[in-house]
This record gives sequence, C-alpha cells and structure tokens, in this order.
Amino acid sequence: FGEHKEPFPSAASGAPRILFVGRYNEPRKGFKYLLRAMPLIQQQYPNARLLVVGLGDSERFHETIERYQISNVEFIGEVSQESLPHYYSSCDVFCAPSIYRESFGIVLLEAMASMKPVVASDIPGYASVATSHKDALLVSPRDPSAIALAIVRLLADADLRARLVQAGRKTADHYSWPSVAQRVLDVYVQ
Repeated sequence: FGEHKEPFPSAASGAPRILFVGRYNEPRKGFKYLLRAMPLIQQQYPNARLLVVGLGDSERFHETIERYQISNVEFIGEVSQESLPHYYSSCDVFCAPSIYRESFGIVLLEAMASMKPVVASDIPGYASVATSHKDALLVSPRDPSAIALAIVRLLADADLRARLVQAGRKTADHYSWPSVAQRVLDVYVQ
C-alpha cells in the first residue's frame, strides 16, 4: 500500500469514487448504511461511484438499490492481495461504516498508507487507530446522513483532505511493521 501504486485507468474519469472494502453481507460491517448514504451524496455529486470490494452477495442489496434509486454502485467481488492496493489508489474517499465488533482498523490503515482520506464509524476498534478530525472523520454508527455529510465534506474540501491524508500517513507509518518491530526491539534492549 502506498502512493506509488498506480490507480486503474477508469479512476481518471473525474467521477468521485468512494471505496468500501470488506465482507459486505455481514451486518456488523454496516455496508447498508453506506449504501443508504449514496442518494444523499449523489445530490451533491450526481456521478459519484461506490466501489465495493470483498465477499458478499450483491443480490441481497438489489431491493435497497431500487427503493432508494441508487446508481453507480459497482460490486467488484473478492480481489487478490496484489490488486487491492490499486483499488485504494483509485478512490477519492475510503469509507468503513462498521457498527460494532471491529477489534482493529486495518482497512483504515491500508487507506491511510495509500494516502486516501478516511470516513469511518466512531466505534472502539476504529477509534483506537484513528482520531476524528486529525487523521480521519469518525461518524456515528448506523447513520447514513452522517456518513453522507462526511463524504461530501471531504469531496468538497481539498484542504481538509490534504490535512487528513498527511496525518493519516503518519498514523499508518506508526503501525508499519518496521516501526512496530523497532518498538519491540527497544523494549528488549532496555
């Protein structure tokens, strides 16, 4: 993961791209709240796209997509570890709307290492990695309006995006294997 990973050519279309990574059929991942946020986002950014990477059955969300008239949702499916960083590089905002039982925000760190701004639920596992308004925007769980407002705010405010991206990079570096290994070695040396 990192800014050196090339985005996919389709990322140059100019349409804002929001990325979700995870097992989207699991209720705890909160995907349905991000999906319900899309019409609100598309009021401000009609061509915004939601890219969904991970395992799940997209048919389960067909009724929600029709009911809320959501467009531009692309269910990618499971991807290889080699191609996953390219999806991060191809997005404008990463969103992790989980509602509970996330012990650690590895997907947040992947996005931060990829120099992407993050919107995530303010749950203990994510709040242990990210600090709201410092390196991510943390929102109330189960709140499509809060998710939409945070994403629209990031898409509209280049300065905020830049600040979060720079701070996020430092957070990701703190959790990188070389950094963690050095801290462990330092404990043994003392």
